[in-house]
Amino acid sequence: PDQHLGRNTAHKLGMDLGKVHLLPDPQRGAIHLDKRELDQIADSEMILWGSSCGVHTIFSGDFVFDLTGAGTDIGDSWALVTTVPASTYYTSTFTVSGFSDQLDGTWYLNNGTAEYLFDTSSGALSVVPEPSAALLGGLGLLCLLFRRRFCVEE
Repeated sequence: PDQHLGRNTAHKLGMDLGKVHLLPDPQRGAIHLDKRELDQIADSEMILWGSSCGVHTIFSGDFVFDLTGAGTDIGDSWALVTTVPASTYYTSTFTVSGFSDQLDGTWYLNNGTAEYLFDTSSGALSVVPEPSAALLGGLGLLCLLFRRRFCVEE
């Protein structure tokens, strides 16, 4: 939620306001998230937009992720945007700096240390396996199944 509705809701629910994380106002330019901020988001019970959102959340311009020191294990994931399908929009000017647009609502980056995927439908940034590694894993599984089939028949 936006910062005002979110803080009031957290207060009424008796939440620890120290566990409520306020993001910068996306209407004032790019949002830069470094490792410290990603860790704070992961430890938060509620994430607030630093603006007064109306009914819809509209993203335009650059998202900039500083992944220095961020997790590199496959499966590491950070929920960066709380999406509501009918009210979350990404404009044609929306980009994720340094990531390549996969033209399916996802943005991909291989920074030499890990491979990251930002998915606009879920709002999550995740560490993903290299596509060729997934293909090799699938091929290996297929070979094991094929071998087992022949070993059982003999």
